[in-house]
Amino acid sequence: AINRRIHNDNVLLVSGPTTSSSALATISLGDRGRCVLITPQASNTKLTHQRSQWFFRMAVADVYHAHTLADYLAGDRGFKKIAVIYETEALGVDQSKDFIDRLEAKWGIKPILVEKFSLGDIDFKSQKLKVKEANPEATVMAGNEVEMARAISQAYDVGLSRDIVKGGFSSMSSNEYAATAGS
Repeated sequence: AINRRIHNDNVLLVSGPTTSSSALATISLGDRGRCVLITPQASNTKLTHQRSQWFFRMAVADVYHAHTLADYLAGDRGFKKIAVIYETEALGVDQSKDFIDRLEAKWGIKPILVEKFSLGDIDFKSQKLKVKEANPEATVMAGNEVEMARAISQAYDVGLSRDIVKGGFSSMSSNEYAATAGS
């Protein structure tokens, strides 16, 4: 679609794509067609390293979110027992990697549990039972809105303590997350 807009419609600016994977795939199209691409929400850290004079993003890179979250949980809160659950798509993989790297490099803390899930999963009870057994002070989730909301809801279904701090990335601030997670 972007290629058509650039070469058939002669557009000079495209607002989008919105996801990091789509943005990564289309940066070269903007470069070759000398068309400005502006993404309103793609946040993958790899976008920072593309060195395109035609691509711009409005969202903060995930690496900054990951570092801030690690510094808050380990530094400000003093947590040592942190579990990480991430989605196996690029979003969750990169967010969790940046978070774990910061946790280990700056704070000398390895997560007590690292679990993963797939985009579209609806049942997170096996991961949540492992979290319950590990007994962390905090759980960090990385991935898309709907799956994270389902996983948070199911945490209480398996008896995970409400006292365990639940952290995550910008997906958790979306309306879709709130609507899916409910109270």
